[in-house]
Amino acid sequence: VNAVTGLALNLLLLYLIRKYSNKELGTYKYLLEIFVLYDSYLVLLHTIVNPKTTPSPSVFAIVSDRDFGFYSFFPFLSSCYAVPFILLNVHLLYRYWTIAALVMLKKLIENDLMSAA
Repeated sequence: VNAVTGLALNLLLLYLIRKYSNKELGTYKYLLEIFVLYDSYLVLLHTIVNPKTTPSPSVFAIVSDRDFGFYSFFPFLSSCYAVPFILLNVHLLYRYWTIAALVMLKKLIENDLMSAA
């Protein structure tokens, strides 16, 4: 049930981003699409692995209900949790650079107006 709901909502969000986002979003639209696609990937990954976390104050541990026969898959799964944080950093940098560019443009315009007077 959770996988179907997660995929359906992510596909709906992807459709809304592509269909109804205006041109002012620019390249920010692509960043939103990357978030949605990666979240869909994580929904599918969780459906396949069915991970369970074990509570511990100092260690992040994952166990699975399924037997895969190899243990190298679990470090890959654990590393998948880092990608949303990396995307969030890119998102924050994008917003910072956008705002910083607007501030710089405003200062340039003010300097030009002062020098023209």
